[in-house]
Amino acid sequence: MRALLLGMSVAGLAMAAGASAAPPSGYRVTPVTAPADGQRIVHDIAWRCASGSCSAQRSAQSTDATICSAVAREMGPLQSFFVGSDAFDQPAIEKCNQRAR
Repeated sequence: MRALLLGMSVAGLAMAAGASAAPPSGYRVTPVTAPADGQRIVHDIAWRCASGSCSAQRSAQSTDATICSAVAREMGPLQSFFVGSDAFDQPAIEKCNQRAR
C-alpha cells in the first residue's frame, strides 16, 4: 500500500511539473512601431502592451490569421506574431500585414 501511495505521489508531481512547463497559449505580438504601454481592445480581445510588445489570451472565436490581421490593422505592421510558443514565419507575417491594409 505504501509503495502504491508513493507511486501515485510521484506521478502527481510529474503531472504538475509537466503542466507548469507547458507553453503559454496566448498571443504575443511585436509591432514595427512600439505601441504605447497600457491596455487596448482589438477584435474583442484585451491586449496588454509593455516594452514594445503586446500579449493577450487566445481566442477560440477567430482564426489566428484573423487575429493577426486585426492587430496589424489597429497597431500597425507587425514584426512578429506568436501563438503560444509558435511564431508565424516571415511569409505568414507578410500576409498578415497585407490583409490589414
